[in-house]
Amino acid sequence: HAEAIRRERDFINTVANATPSLMCVIDRDARIAHRGSNQAFEQALGYGGWEVGGLDFAGTFIAAGQREDVRAKLERVIAGGAPFEQDNIWLAKDGTPLDVAWSCIAPRDFEERGLFLVCGVDVTERARQEDELRASRARIVEAADAERRRLERNLHDGAQQRLVTL
Repeated sequence: HAEAIRRERDFINTVANATPSLMCVIDRDARIAHRGSNQAFEQALGYGGWEVGGLDFAGTFIAAGQREDVRAKLERVIAGGAPFEQDNIWLAKDGTPLDVAWSCIAPRDFEERGLFLVCGVDVTERARQEDELRASRARIVEAADAERRRLERNLHDGAQQRLVTL
């Protein structure tokens, strides 16, 4: 039985470490469990696996202005509330901000042990591209407005004056 449990744990660890999603397990105090993060989480945030165990999730990884909201939502899930999904700025060890779309859920087996799964996707590049697209659209609208104003001036100064003269 112990060998079957070990094989199952090894399989789950292999799957968790192979996924590109940022994953960690938190306890009832919203602290990351010992050996509770996958490789994608550790690499994206610049931590070694031995460094994250025991860290306050919101206090360590969430941008300062968003921490209280995240803590409140984590507390609701920990108290048995519904899972949630949202975007927040996560902070890497060196202070680099990452835009992360993430959720917190209470899988049945985890909840019984007082553990909760945080799973996220780094959408920093997507957010950057969306910002560039918005800026590009704004430039196109501004160029179109400037061209309309130029045509209006030309009509006013040229053709309209000739018509008035006639």
